[in-house]
Amino acid sequence: MPTTSQIENADVLTAPQALRLIAAVRASDRYRDYVAAYPDVEATIKAKINRKKTITGATNASPVVITAAAHGFAVDEVVTVQSVGGNTAANGSWLVSAVTTDTMTLLGATGNASYTSGGEVLDLASQHLAAIVAALDEIGDGTVAVKGGRQGADYSQVRDREALVAEALDLLYSIDSGEGYAVVAVGQRGYADRICHEHGTTSCGCPRYVTC
Repeated sequence: MPTTSQIENADVLTAPQALRLIAAVRASDRYRDYVAAYPDVEATIKAKINRKKTITGATNASPVVITAAAHGFAVDEVVTVQSVGGNTAANGSWLVSAVTTDTMTLLGATGNASYTSGGEVLDLASQHLAAIVAALDEIGDGTVAVKGGRQGADYSQVRDREALVAEALDLLYSIDSGEGYAVVAVGQRGYADRICHEHGTTSCGCPRYVTC
């Protein structure tokens, strides 16, 4: 499984990666057995392609408001902000709490200096999917050569591919934020950090804060 570090350091999903992920999903037992649970899977995956924008401003305020023209992000999405100069406290993973066409508010982010230059905002879910595809590419397609030039199944690879596809499908369809929280996808199967809507953090200590 992709680690948290691999997800946070991944670029967003590319078009070629999306096509490979779609193929892996369609070939998986999870998808074939529960196809009705995953409507429009191709469009849902493709919607995560290249979800990043250039930042041109970040307010020295609490919370930080970043400017990224026609960014397309929505309230309650989780984004990665990176490479912001000057106001470096804007960098990190944040819950989006308010948006306009060209700005978004980063819940829990408090500015530490005036913005100088640079920065990108990325969709954390798109990064997660890219990390999953990288893992799928690394473990192979689940087949191995056997005697006589034929192909057989490598059940370890098959199991790992199924787990990765399940992680992708859960990310896209099944992980529910629950009242008052937003999910931050991380790279361990069956694990998701939840950001508190009130405090914009995973460590606020609110009674309803959970990690599952």
